[in-house]
Amino acid sequence: MTGHDPTSNTAESEAMEQHDLGPVDEWPIGKAQMVTVGKREILVVRTDSEQCYALNDACPHYGASLAAGTVDGTMLPSKPQEYVYGLHNGVVRCPWHGWEFRLHDGAAVGRPEQLKIRTYQVQVVDDRVLLSV
Repeated sequence: MTGHDPTSNTAESEAMEQHDLGPVDEWPIGKAQMVTVGKREILVVRTDSEQCYALNDACPHYGASLAAGTVDGTMLPSKPQEYVYGLHNGVVRCPWHGWEFRLHDGAAVGRPEQLKIRTYQVQVVDDRVLLSV
């Protein structure tokens, strides 16, 4: 499986290098972790046994490390006086000001057309987490 959305803002024309990030069992479910690949700091999150996502680690607001944030869900648009929770384990929240970004495409919750974080392809193959940069 892959956490990459082909409609995301990943530059497809760049040559992709694959990096083995280790056994999938060493990546706790729902925990944001930062890895350094070359000069890039990348947030990697495992959301279930076979699903991982990767995004740039810096929040575009003031540059906070998203790996220091939380992975959870968020409140969805709903009727007045109604509170609907959704996207469980599908959102990373910035630790500084609470900005939220969807893991699957890097889009800001509430402003998906206006603000996105770069995403990277990440797969679980033969119980190994493989990141393409």
